[in-house]
Amino acid sequence: MKKSLLFLLAALFTCAAFADDVTVTVYATNSGWVYGTDYTIDASASLKDGTPVSVTLTDAATAGQKQFTMPSGATYFCYYIPSDAHKTEGYMCILSTKTTTLATNDAGIQIPQGTEYVVTVPENAEFAMGQKVNHYRAFDVIEPKSTILNDGTKTLTYMLGAGIVYNFRTWTESSATRAGYFTMNTDVTKRPTLTFVAADYTTSAKMIDRANLNAPADILLNINERGHLALKKDSVFDLTAQRMWQLTDNATNNYYIDPSYHYEVTNIDGTPIEIENANTTTNPWSAISAKSKGTAIVTVTYDAMNCQFYAA
Repeated sequence: MKKSLLFLLAALFTCAAFADDVTVTVYATNSGWVYGTDYTIDASASLKDGTPVSVTLTDAATAGQKQFTMPSGATYFCYYIPSDAHKTEGYMCILSTKTTTLATNDAGIQIPQGTEYVVTVPENAEFAMGQKVNHYRAFDVIEPKSTILNDGTKTLTYMLGAGIVYNFRTWTESSATRAGYFTMNTDVTKRPTLTFVAADYTTSAKMIDRANLNAPADILLNINERGHLALKKDSVFDLTAQRMWQLTDNATNNYYIDPSYHYEVTNIDGTPIEIENANTTTNPWSAISAKSKGTAIVTVTYDAMNCQFYAA
């Protein structure tokens, strides 16, 4: 469904400072693999409000392992990157992320070998594969290994890691978005078949399901309760929208996928103003900047979307 809002209601919340630090131990569990030779780790961390936390990898007490210190309650993001030699063998980068506690924080992980996964859509349709990193953060986009156009069909081949949850979305310029997630099961028979045809794109992006009382939803933006944002000239604000209710798999796991948002910025006389990423798909964030003194109006709309969350 499509819903609009002139700026917004509320914001994302900041968190209190953390008093206790914890040590996170990171290493690949692949047999015989050595850090710096077979793989490296790109580590970062942030507080709940998104504030970056500086982390530095050092040698852990156990030989071959690395560690870093960070505040308890913050979230780390560790990308395990195989060497070029192992990449040619099909091994692929994998993300390990967790919100830490005062308990033991061990981030040992197996770097997987990728397996081919094929998706088919009409040639005029768009398709994106991604991996969730954290709430309120754009999905990591998974690029296809190859894309083949043939007789009105687009075939995309991906290299995906066993046991990893991937999300997807597909859409056309005027259609509703079809989205969801699945686990790359080691059993081929338990993987969903993502094959879409023209009939899957007949629902309009402007469709409103008035029979479903939970379907129409408001829009929240990360501003304030007054719906008013003051910017200094040339300053930049990273704007994001949230559909309320969110489209989640369930209330416990709370894995949600955002619809495609559209940000329209105009002067009070109706003159349009261009902004970065005005029509979102995989990334709901858009940067807005004040260019001169005055008032601008931001209208936010979103496209209809249908989600299919596949069991592991």
